Amino acid sequence: MAHHSKNDAQQKAEELLDFLRFVDAAGLKIDEASIKQPPPRAPDIEVYADGFGVMAFELGDLNSQARRKSMSLIEQSRSLLRTHYEGLPEARHQAIREKYRGAHISLSVSQTPRRPDEKAPTHSIEQALPKLFEHLERLPDDHQGDIFYFDHDLTTEGLERFNRAIALRNSVDMLGGIYVHRLTADLEPSFTAFGGGSVLPLNINVLTKKLKATYTSALAIDLLLTVRRGESTYLGELETFKGMAAAGLSTSPYKRIWLHEQMMGRVHLLAGPQIHQM
Repeated sequence: MAHHSKNDAQQKAEELLDFLRFVDAAGLKIDEASIKQPPPRAPDIEVYADGFGVMAFELGDLNSQARRKSMSLIEQSRSLLRTHYEGLPEARHQAIREKYRGAHISLSVSQTPRRPDEKAPTHSIEQALPKLFEHLERLPDDHQGDIFYFDHDLTTEGLERFNRAIALRNSVDMLGGIYVHRLTADLEPSFTAFGGGSVLPLNINVLTKKLKATYTSALAIDLLLTVRRGESTYLGELETFKGMAAAGLSTSPYKRIWLHEQMMGRVHLLAGPQIHQM
């Protein structure tokens, strides 16, 4: 009983990919030709598994909305920075090229969105690129480090520039900072992005809701929780998930509960009997 906030075909394609990655990581032997993706309120996947016959799997994505947005921005931001730089008028492009020759410019994406109740309007990183590049142009030629935290003699002009810089940073949603690292190579400036701020916890509400779900299926059902991006490193959250899964298994519709960390290639059986295939 997946919640289809996206196009149904795209949702099913993502679920199938998640399942096949899990099968590979877990070493589960299945007949791929037997895979079915029935409509709700059946589980998301039905498949023939060697030694078990037909099994069903319900899928859940544990990445929180903020975490997914942060990772997506990291993936996009390098291209956004480079595209904006390449699209500048020739004179400005050449000026920045010379100013930051041999520099590595990296954008830090915060994993914590601005609060919706803040009075000041916020802009996306893409919307803010023109002002961010204008700020890069105004910095001293030898500037290094965070472009929003640079040293000044506390002259009136310097303090005004510093305050404008902080106001700019605070107006951009999920922007942690932009850093300039000077290299010795005589190359064009390069651009990248990385995740800043603290690691956000996985969305435990997904497991809470799944444990209460009901299905129109007579098959034994396994629950597969997926971490598409990142890993379960936040303050012992893997143990928290194991405890909740073990406590809720007997009253849930599931025989087993799994957690698959895709980026790390790790599979955890949170609750239920081990699978042993010939």
